[in-house]
Amino acid sequence: MNNIKYMKVPFCGSLLMLTMSTAAQTATTAIGNKNNQQDTIVVHAKSQNAMDVPFNVIGYTAKMVKDQQATTVAEVVNNDAGVQNVQGYGNFAETYRIRGFKLDGNDMTLGGLPGILPRQMVDTAMIERVEILKGANALVNGAASSGVGGVINLEPKRAEDIPITHLGLDYTSMSQVGGALDVGRRFGENNQFGARINLVHREGETAVKNDKRRTTSASLALDYRGDRVRSSLDLGYQKKTFHGGTMGVDISGVYFISLVPNNTHNYSQKWGL
Repeated sequence: MNNIKYMKVPFCGSLLMLTMSTAAQTATTAIGNKNNQQDTIVVHAKSQNAMDVPFNVIGYTAKMVKDQQATTVAEVVNNDAGVQNVQGYGNFAETYRIRGFKLDGNDMTLGGLPGILPRQMVDTAMIERVEILKGANALVNGAASSGVGGVINLEPKRAEDIPITHLGLDYTSMSQVGGALDVGRRFGENNQFGARINLVHREGETAVKNDKRRTTSASLALDYRGDRVRSSLDLGYQKKTFHGGTMGVDISGVYFISLVPNNTHNYSQKWGL
């Protein structure tokens, strides 16, 4: 008679190891799921009439402008997701949308005063602070040709109590080379008189092929700080020259938009303004 022997021990051992492995894996997964759990954030929002939305004001200082090396107002307001620069890079003007409403560069204000800034584009050399007011602008600054949803106000630089002397050189894009001088002093027994001078010159080819620009700007800010009277005088000059700049492209009536082209390509003619 043949004796048949069964190997029970190895099978039990394998079953035990499999069970322990499964238990360990389950425990690890449970711990991992617990660590991956995040608090639930509930956001309550609703649509509201544009005239009923409260005013909102945000400001960007000269330090931020310097840190980001922003040369135009459009490059500064790009930090605000609620403001859109509707003119692409390479255009001859800067136009914005605040809360969905158009704001022309002509309607920006300097120290709260409209109609005295350069048209289309403004250099940042003379600016101490860029203020964006979102809301029914006509209620604050009066009616204008644009800016129903808000306005951009620029505050000029002033001489500080500490003397300032900054000399800067920059090289950007393909061959944009420039220099800037910023000097500020206060005079008088109580530092009641102040003067701030800013000079900038920059020219060369930009990152877009055959797009050349030249910028020259100068500003002088004089102010008096008395016990009962404060006065100021701001003088400025700016000249921007564009060669080979790109115009806006109208896509109304277009049913198909091709792939995004190379952003260094210039579709304007070399002899274009």
